[in-house]
Amino acid sequence: MLRKIEKLIKILCWLPFVIAYFGYYVIGDGGETMSAAESVYAAIAIYFVNPVNEMSNWAILTGELLSVVVITSFLISAVIRIKMFLKNWFIRRKGGSVAVYSGPAEIDDDDIDNGSAMSPAERYVDGDPRSYLAGDVPQKTENHILMFNDDITSLDFFHQYAAEFSNGQVYICFNRIDQLLIANSIQSEEYKNVHFCNLNDLTARHYWKKNSLIDSVYEGKNLKVAITDCNDIGKSIIKYAYLNNVFSLDKSIEYHVWGCDAITAGFYKGLDTMNGDRIIVHEEELEEDFELLAQMDRVILTQDSSLNMLQQLMYKNVTTELHIYTESEANLRDLYGYDKLITFGAAKDIISRDNIIDDKMSKVAKLVNYDYHLQYSGGNADRNTLDDEMEEQWKKLGGFLRGSNIARADHLWIEKYLSEKGVPSDTLMELEHVRWCRFHFYNRWKKGGQKKDTERRLHPMLVPFSELPDSEKKKDNVTDPVIREEIEKML
Repeated sequence: MLRKIEKLIKILCWLPFVIAYFGYYVIGDGGETMSAAESVYAAIAIYFVNPVNEMSNWAILTGELLSVVVITSFLISAVIRIKMFLKNWFIRRKGGSVAVYSGPAEIDDDDIDNGSAMSPAERYVDGDPRSYLAGDVPQKTENHILMFNDDITSLDFFHQYAAEFSNGQVYICFNRIDQLLIANSIQSEEYKNVHFCNLNDLTARHYWKKNSLIDSVYEGKNLKVAITDCNDIGKSIIKYAYLNNVFSLDKSIEYHVWGCDAITAGFYKGLDTMNGDRIIVHEEELEEDFELLAQMDRVILTQDSSLNMLQQLMYKNVTTELHIYTESEANLRDLYGYDKLITFGAAKDIISRDNIIDDKMSKVAKLVNYDYHLQYSGGNADRNTLDDEMEEQWKKLGGFLRGSNIARADHLWIEKYLSEKGVPSDTLMELEHVRWCRFHFYNRWKKGGQKKDTERRLHPMLVPFSELPDSEKKKDNVTDPVIREEIEKML
């Protein structure tokens, strides 16, 4: 609304002056006109609803009417701005306040006109009453979220105001930058309070937690899952399926993938799953494999414009689960009356405080990392100093190790589920080793060397569980009792 008003002001602000000037200087009244200087003064005066003389014609009258529109729009804009200022002033004084930074370039004018677009920043603010869209300079809030559509813009904005951001927590939400590739050196003093996330990864993690395959696999089913496109969200769905869907040593999940480029296809084909799971890449067009698609247990449509394919599949097969990515909050299941239809990706589910600022799995990951530290260094966790010590160890990690611990945290609820179903602890440890190996394989590590070689991405423990020394097998468990108790509270 405010953008529309301000856009209207920009378009109209000069128009009343130009038309009125033409009326005073060119048309006049009864053959009488005004000088250029007098016409300028008279044309300006109409903005103040204060004509300097009684001269009248259609141009002057039009200018006067348009000036009322401009002044009214300006006053409305000013009132809205004041209202926003007061609202933000009160928000800044609440605990856990958030300033969200985006930018006017986030939305095209055409999208504004038809009301079809909303920037990631606006989606977040819409779902969190303690947040607001900030301007182009840092605000005095406890938390800052940088959520520009362009990742480099987010980084540039942070660097420009790094000093101003130093007293708060900063969350940089990427769209394309892979946070796993962020180096240890990035955790310098300048980045001490900076946290990174990837919105596509958040969506995929949220999707697989909410729509897990674990029940079907535990019941003994071998599953076939289709991912219809290797776009950004499709790649994240495949990534976290591979990293986290480690449920069984003998039952298998086949992931069938379409729309990959040659490099991505080659990468997927070379991934070792360490169990019976497979990633099968199809080079044909999706439409050519429609019959195969209809035989899947689940089809994940990863394009927001896949309604035609969705409808064709509903006609073809009434037993397949159909999951479609869409940022819309429309309830397609009720619309179609198809109870196996699931939508995912809605802003209110993904772009939220729980996922960005208060992410429980991030804290679990920090606890897991601290447990690893204690296993290698000796000692036990002290409940009184636990938070500070785990944060200190976390700050030493780069993106790869942070991602590894987050992936471990994401899998802990699965281990808890399987444990409650009676799966033996030895099997759970083996599944965790499979998951750990997959994380390394996905990040281009290979088996090799006598010890871990980070530069060459070689690790001697990327072997089947049965080939591990007993000491290494035990490290796949969370061993410290204080840390186990804290993790239990959050699962």
